[in-house]
Amino acid sequence: MADPALQLLIQKAITAAKAIQQAEVSAASLGHGPTMEQREQARQLLLQVIEQDQSNIPAWLWLSTVVPDPEEKQLCLENVLVLDPKNQAAQNGLTYLAQQGLLATPAPAAPSPPPSANTAKEDPCPFCGQPVAAFDTVCRHCQAPLIISCPACEQRVDVEERYCVCGQFLGEVQTQVEYFAQLAAAYERHKRPEKVLATWRTVAQLQPDYPHVLLHIGEAEATSGRTDAAISTLHQAMREPADEHPAALALGKILQKLQRWDEAERLFRRVVSAAPRNPAGHFSLAWFLMERGQPKEALPHIKTTLKLDPQHGLAWLRMAQLQEYFQNRKQAAHAYEQASRFLPKNSLDKVRSQRKLDHFKPALPVKIAANWGELLRQVTGPIVICVLAALLDAGLRPWWIPLNGWVAILLSLLGSFLWVSGSSLPLNPLLVLLGGKKAFASEDVQFTAATLGLILWLLALGIILWPIGQFFPEVPAL
Repeated sequence: MADPALQLLIQKAITAAKAIQQAEVSAASLGHGPTMEQREQARQLLLQVIEQDQSNIPAWLWLSTVVPDPEEKQLCLENVLVLDPKNQAAQNGLTYLAQQGLLATPAPAAPSPPPSANTAKEDPCPFCGQPVAAFDTVCRHCQAPLIISCPACEQRVDVEERYCVCGQFLGEVQTQVEYFAQLAAAYERHKRPEKVLATWRTVAQLQPDYPHVLLHIGEAEATSGRTDAAISTLHQAMREPADEHPAALALGKILQKLQRWDEAERLFRRVVSAAPRNPAGHFSLAWFLMERGQPKEALPHIKTTLKLDPQHGLAWLRMAQLQEYFQNRKQAAHAYEQASRFLPKNSLDKVRSQRKLDHFKPALPVKIAANWGELLRQVTGPIVICVLAALLDAGLRPWWIPLNGWVAILLSLLGSFLWVSGSSLPLNPLLVLLGGKKAFASEDVQFTAATLGLILWLLALGIILWPIGQFFPEVPAL
C-alpha cells in the first residue's frame, strides 16, 4: 500500500510542475512566464519525491519539464527509459531534444537501453561503490540517499559535503554506515522524527546487523506516530540479548500510553526483576505506578533510581512530586532544587521545577539580594564562628592567636564569600563589582563556587581547631 504522505507529496509536486507548464504556454500572450522561485519550488518537490521513490516515472517525466538545462532534461528522460524502455513520452522528449540539437550524448536505443543509461556523468556510490549518475539522488544499487536534508536548516546537501551552508556539521561520508547513524542522531536533536526513522531504516538496509538498529527504528516509529509498526519492531528487538531490556522499556511506555496497563506493568517488572541495578527500569516502573495512582508503591523505586543515578533530573522531579503529595515540604524543596540543577536547560520540566522551587523557597527580592547589608549579614555568621573558635582556642586572648590562626580567619572570609555568592547571592554588590553581573550567571559556576567556598570554610575551621590548645603559650608559674 502506497505511503499516504508520499502520495500527497507527489500530487503537490505535479501540481507545481503543471503550473510551470501552463505559465510557459501562456507566456506569449501574458508577456511573462514562471518565476525562478516557482520553478525551483517545483524542482525541489519533485526531487523530494524521487529521493523517496527512485522508480517514480511521473516524477522523472515532470522533472524533465521543470529543469532548464538540456543535459538535465536528457538525464531525466533517460532515467525513465531505464525504468520503462517503451515509455512513449520519454522517447518523444529525447527526439525533440535531438531535433533541436540539444542532446549531450546519443539517446539510448529503444526498446533495449544499455545497462546504465546515465553514462554521461557516472561516479562511484560512496556507500556501495557502484556507478551512479550525477543527477541521481538515491543510489540505484544500494538505495542509499545521495542527497540528504540538513538537520538544522533542511537545505538539501550532497552526502559528500561535510558541512551545510548554515554551518551544521553533517559527518564524514567515508565512515559509511556510521555517517547515517550520526545523521539520525542529529535529526533527533532537531526534532525531525520522520527523518530519524528514514535514516535508521537506511542504516538497517546497508547493515542489517548494525548494533541496536531495530531498537532505534522501533523508537523512531513510536515517535513518528506509527504505533503498530513500533510494537512489532520492538518485539523483534527484544529477541536480541543486548536490546532486550531497553526494547522492553520502550514497548512498555507505548503500551502505557495505550492504557494497556497489565501488559505494560509486566514488562516494567520484568526488567526490574532481571536487571535490579538498571535505573531506567526502576524509573519507568515508578512513573507507571504514579500514573496508576499508587504513590506509596512508586516511592521506593524512585529512591532506587536516584541511588543508582544521582544525576537523574526527571527522577528528582518525580521525587519532588511524591514528597509534595506526602506533604513533606522540606524534602520536596530539596528534590525540586536537584531537579532544577540536573534537568536540561530550557526544558519545560526544568521551568516547572524552578517555579515550584520558587514557591517552596522564595528567592530574595532583587533590591535585597544586591544590597551590601544582606551580603554582610550572610557572610558574617560563618566568619564569626571561626573567630570565636580561634578566640576559644587562644584562651579568649586575641594576642595569643598564632599566625596560622589569622590565616585561617582570612581563609574563612574568602570561603564564606564564595559560599554565599554561589548559594544565595549571585548578584551581591561585591561580586558584581569584581566580575560583573554575569560572573555567576551559570548554575554550574554557582554550584562550583558554593562547593569551593564550603570546603575553604571547613578547612579554615579545621586549622583553628586541630589540635585544640596546641597554640597556648606556656603560662609562667607564680
